[in-house]
Amino acid sequence: MMKRILLAAIVGFAVLAVVSGFGLLNGQSADFEVLEFGSVTVEYGELLSLPVVDIVRSNGTALAFSVVGEKGRIENDLLLIDTKSLSCPKDRVEIVVQSERSRSVVPIEIVVANPPLSPALAIKNQKLFEGESLEIDLKELTTSDSEDIFFEIVSGVGEIQGSEYRYTAGHREAPVAHRVTIKAIDNLGQWHCETFNIIVMDKNHWPEEPYSPYPIDGVEDFLNNLILSWKCEDPDGDSLSYTLYFGSEKLEVLAGQIADTTYTLPSLEPDTEYSWQVVADDGKGGLIRSPIWSFKTKRIPKLEWKRVIGNDGRDSFTKIRPLSDGGFILAGSADAGLASDSSAKVLSRAGWVVKLDGNGYFAWQKKFDMGWTEFNDIIQTYDKGFLVVGKSHASIGLGSGEESSLLAIKLDRYANESWRFKIGGNHNEAVAVVEIEDGYLILGTKSSHESAGKSVVLIKLDRSGSEVWQKSFGGSSFERAVDFNLDPNGDIVIVAETTSMDGEAEGNSGSHLSINGLTLEFSSVLVIKVSINGELLWAKVLGGECEDSPSSVKVASNGDIFVVGSTSSTRGAFSRKTSDYDGFIIKLSEEGEVLWTKCLGGKGNDFLEDFYFTPSGGVQAVGFSESNLERKGLENTPLKRSGLAYSDIWLLQLDVDGNLLWEEYLGGELEDVSLAVASSGDGFALTGFSASSDGDLGSNKGNYDAFVFYLE
Repeated sequence: MMKRILLAAIVGFAVLAVVSGFGLLNGQSADFEVLEFGSVTVEYGELLSLPVVDIVRSNGTALAFSVVGEKGRIENDLLLIDTKSLSCPKDRVEIVVQSERSRSVVPIEIVVANPPLSPALAIKNQKLFEGESLEIDLKELTTSDSEDIFFEIVSGVGEIQGSEYRYTAGHREAPVAHRVTIKAIDNLGQWHCETFNIIVMDKNHWPEEPYSPYPIDGVEDFLNNLILSWKCEDPDGDSLSYTLYFGSEKLEVLAGQIADTTYTLPSLEPDTEYSWQVVADDGKGGLIRSPIWSFKTKRIPKLEWKRVIGNDGRDSFTKIRPLSDGGFILAGSADAGLASDSSAKVLSRAGWVVKLDGNGYFAWQKKFDMGWTEFNDIIQTYDKGFLVVGKSHASIGLGSGEESSLLAIKLDRYANESWRFKIGGNHNEAVAVVEIEDGYLILGTKSSHESAGKSVVLIKLDRSGSEVWQKSFGGSSFERAVDFNLDPNGDIVIVAETTSMDGEAEGNSGSHLSINGLTLEFSSVLVIKVSINGELLWAKVLGGECEDSPSSVKVASNGDIFVVGSTSSTRGAFSRKTSDYDGFIIKLSEEGEVLWTKCLGGKGNDFLEDFYFTPSGGVQAVGFSESNLERKGLENTPLKRSGLAYSDIWLLQLDVDGNLLWEEYLGGELEDVSLAVASSGDGFALTGFSASSDGDLGSNKGNYDAFVFYLE
C-alpha cells in the first residue's frame, strides 16, 4: 500500500513540473504575465526606450529584469537599446524576467528602419606578368556608410593584410587565370562579396647578372694557360649564350655566342693586367652585363736566393714555416757525429731546428742529440716560441733499435726548452702539429697494445704540455699517420697510409704481392674527418692495386679538401697507363666526396710531397722527379744505363680545376729532393735535401746537405 502512495506522489510531482515548465515556456507564472508584444520598429541611430511594463505585467510580486548579451541595458524599468549595436535590418534582443519563484526569457524583435547601406566592393579584372606583384587597396574600392570595414578571402589566391590584397605571380606560372572572391563586412554584420579574375601573362625575364668569375676579381697569380669561367642563371630557364669581352688595355670582343660558361684563353703575357666582361643573352631580347673583372699575370717563379746547409753526414729539412717577421723556421735532422764503442764507430742523429731571416741568413740553430732523433714538423706558437714534433729513441746507429718515442718539445723564442712530451713504444712518431685556442693538437703513429699493427693517434695537449685526451683511428693492420689540417668549421681532416680493411679503413679493397713466400701489403690513402674534440665524423679510403701514399693535406676556405701524394696504381682511384710512380692531387668535398683526381709525372718515378693554395685558388706543389728530360747526358750516363736515375726537385702549379699551368725542375747531377714548401711574401720557399754539388745547388759538404730555395 505504501509503495502505491509513494508512486502516486512521484507522478503528481512530475505532472506539476511539466505543467509549471510549460507555463514558463510561454512566459506565464503565478508571479507575472508576458504581454502580447509584436515587433518594434525604430530608426537606425536612435535610442530605443521601452517600458518593461509594456512587456511584462506583475501580479503583485517584485520582478527583476536583465538583458541577455550586450545589445541593451535596463535602467529605471526601461529597456534601452542603441540601434547602432543591432544587426540590420532586423535583430532580436532577449530580456530575462526574474521573480523569487519563476524566471522567463522574453524575446523582442526589433526592425531597424533606414539602416546604412551594405558595403559595396567593386574590383576590376587584373592583368600582370610573371614575377610581378599585385597590390589592391580594398578600402578605396569599397562604398559603405560604415568606417569600420574588414575583408576576407572567400576563395582564390593571394593574401589580405589589413585592407590591402597582395599576390605575386610565379616566374613560370603563365599563362593562367585565377578567380578570386573577397568579402567586405561592416560592423553591422552586413557584407558583400566581389569576384574578379587575375590573368597572369607570359613575360621574358632577363638573365641574372653573371657572377663567380674565375680568376676572382683582382687576383695576381701565374695565369698563362688560363680557362676563364663564370656562373649565370635565367629566371625563365631560357638557354643562354654569352659574348666575351677581353683585353689588357681596352675591352674588345674576344668571342660571341658561347654556349658554355668557360673559355680557354690563348697564351697570356706575364706581368700584365687583363680585364674581362661577360654579356649574357637569353635570345628573347634579354641582355645583362657582368661587372668588369680583372686579374694580373705573374712570371713563372725564378730562384732568388738559396742556402745549402750541412756537414759531412746526412742533413735534411722536412718542414719549413714562414714567420711573422719575414723569416723562416725549419725542422729536420742532422747526423750528430761519430760515437765510439769497443768495436766500431756508429753514427747518431740529432733533431735540428734552424731559424733564417727573410734573406736566408742564419739567425740561430739548435740540435737535440738524444741518440737518434728526427723532427717532422714545427710551428710558431702564440708566445712567439715554437713547438717541434717528431720521434726519438736512445739507441744510436742507423736503423738500430725498435723502440721509438713520439716526441714534442716546446721552445721559447730563443730556442730554450720549456717542456717536453713523450709517448714511448714500438715505432711511435709525431708527424704534424697545430695550435688551437686552448692548447695543441699532435698527429702521430702509435703502436697498438692489442695487435702487432700501428694506428693513427690524435693527441690534445694543454699549454703546459700535459695530455688532455688521446684518440686512436684505423683498423687491425697497419696505419701510418701523415698530415692533418683544420677546416673552416674547426673540424680536423687527417690523412694516413693504411693496409687495414676494417675500422676506419672499412671498404678498403686491399692489395698485396707474394714473392717467394713473402707477402707484401700495399697501402691505400685513408682520409678521416673528426670534430675538434676528436669524435669521428666520416672516413674514406682511396686506392688502387699497388702502392698509394699521401704526403700532405690542406683544406680550402670553402671546406674543399686537397690531398697530394704518390701512386704506383693504374686502377681504382688512380687511372694511369704506366706502372711507375706518379704524383697525385685529389680534391674532395667537405663531406668526403671525390670531386676530381689528377695524376702527374713523366717517364720516371715522380713524387709530390707538399703544397699550398695560390691566390687564384689553385695549388703550388713541390716534390722530386726522375722525369726531367733536360738533364744533360741523362740518356748516356752509366747510372742511366745501369737502370738507376737520380731525382730533381720538382715544382708545378695547377689551377682550381687541377689543370697543369707550369712545371719546372731544379737541382744538379745527383739526388735532389724537396719535402716542404711555404708561401712567403711575393714568392715561396722550399726545402729538403740534396747530394748534388753543381747545378742549382753549387756546393755540398758531404753526403746529403739540407737546402732552402726561395723563388719569386
